[in-house]
Amino acid sequence: MVIVTASDVKNYFKDPFELWANHNADKKLKDPKSDYFELLTNKGNEHEAQVLHQYNAVPLEFDDYDKGYKLVLDLMKKGERKIANAPVSYPDLGLSGKVDLLERVPGKSKFGDYYYVVKEIKLAKSIKHYHKMQAAFYNFIIGKIQEFTPKYYYLINGAGESTLCDYDGGLEKLLLSSVEGARKLISGEEVASATYGVTDYPWSNLANTFAIKAHDVSLVDRVSSALKRELNNLGIKSYEELSKLSVEELVKVKGVGNFTALKIIRSAESLVKQKPLIIDTDFSFPRRTVELFLDFEGVQNMDYLIGLVERREFSEAKYIPFLADDLSSEGEMLNKFLHYINGLNDFVIYHYGSYERKHFQKLFELYNTQEHLRSKILNNLYDLHRVVDKHIVFPIYGTGLKPLAKYFKFNWRHKEVNAMESSAYFVSGDSKKIKLAVDYNEDDCFATIVVKDNLLSFTS
Repeated sequence: MVIVTASDVKNYFKDPFELWANHNADKKLKDPKSDYFELLTNKGNEHEAQVLHQYNAVPLEFDDYDKGYKLVLDLMKKGERKIANAPVSYPDLGLSGKVDLLERVPGKSKFGDYYYVVKEIKLAKSIKHYHKMQAAFYNFIIGKIQEFTPKYYYLINGAGESTLCDYDGGLEKLLLSSVEGARKLISGEEVASATYGVTDYPWSNLANTFAIKAHDVSLVDRVSSALKRELNNLGIKSYEELSKLSVEELVKVKGVGNFTALKIIRSAESLVKQKPLIIDTDFSFPRRTVELFLDFEGVQNMDYLIGLVERREFSEAKYIPFLADDLSSEGEMLNKFLHYINGLNDFVIYHYGSYERKHFQKLFELYNTQEHLRSKILNNLYDLHRVVDKHIVFPIYGTGLKPLAKYFKFNWRHKEVNAMESSAYFVSGDSKKIKLAVDYNEDDCFATIVVKDNLLSFTS
């Protein structure tokens, strides 16, 4: 019998392509080594260790899974209060996994006047449905082991907050169905088309390649995984098929309004025709003596780099990085930037996306920035993404800075570097890697110039 693990069930709900790839794809097609993934893994391990310490639970150590499982059974029979890092199995259905924490509570089970409940620890701040299904998988196995299935289980998020989750018959039916669905994918059954931009390391590039080859609807701007499922249920799988819908037909799909329907259809048409399509040209850019093109870089709930390119009339554009010395130097970085801004007049700050405005507001509150400096910055921000989002669709996948700038023939210097890798480079403290992160930010700033200058040709 093909073994199904808790991670398999999680991926069945989160991303079936990742589940299929884990068991069937050529390992040579994995993404290149990722410093960011290693950073996340270490951070997740640290978080789990911290939570277990708070629960006064010592993780089990074992060198063989079967021996570890027998150890867990012995501890459950003895009534151990807390069992951490606990391998469990249910051979009748070919299920196995490793529970973060089992905690004894009063009640009745085959072991006596107590039973065990599952507590799963996640680094994510927001608990997702696939997290719940993974923990429900453990709850099912524990129920079989102790001959009593708990009515609830717990998930502990990245902030250490515990959420109680109900376990009922409907959930168990869904769980068992997912086990069989996962088993088929593990066995090599053909997976449905990959969803663009969803699959995580180490299969993200392979998944995106599959999606592009299939002309999958997820390549269309504003088509989320949830909307893709709705469209697939209607028999619409490619962007060619999507482009043929009318606005009236698309708004019948749950959660799709008139403007979103128009944008989706135009985006699909743009991909089919491989040319930009105009929604309207009623936009303009402010005239200022100084243009600044700005981009943030952040990690672990802090911003470590505010980079900008300054462009003045008759002067060559120059890059100015405001880089934190370490994870504790965010305030000093902000003060250097504020000092620079304080010396400017008649300027505009171009950026791409909502991140910069939100993070300026966060930093201003955190470091009690003077009101006149707050206003000076916030009143002069100009989000280029809003222009693209409301006025033009391009034959690109999504509306991010990178695909759009590449459409305008801009290229980043270091192909292996992205925002996530950059954050890991900064945390590493390695000066050569930090230089790569700064280079990446500089390229982002110059890419923003390229986007702004090219958008000028679409203004009315």
